Amino acid sequence: MSNSTNLIATERAALDRTAQRQTTTALAEMLADADRMGLPPLTWTISSGLSRALEGRVPDIDPEPQASLRAWAAFCGLGVTKPHRAVGHCPHDEEVVISVSYDPEVQDPTQQ
Repeated sequence: MSNSTNLIATERAALDRTAQRQTTTALAEMLADADRMGLPPLTWTISSGLSRALEGRVPDIDPEPQASLRAWAAFCGLGVTKPHRAVGHCPHDEEVVISVSYDPEVQDPTQQ
């Protein structure tokens, strides 16, 4: 690898880490507000790279997955694109895309 390629890779990695830190900060702020409002916990995945995305999954053990999804969609102002999925932007950072979903085959077989 040439020095210029190493420099580009190093700069890209630094930008990726910065983006992840900013996304993590937005998630932490959002979770603090969600906790105060009593929203159900989700399992969160933070994207790598510059895409600045969060994916929240309703845990398989949640007895009311659709209610949890609706609560998070309302809290974040997300659009419900399917009965088991909502998408929009983080209320704490508009550059962060959020999706919240659950697995209908596991959690709500009647929705198939």
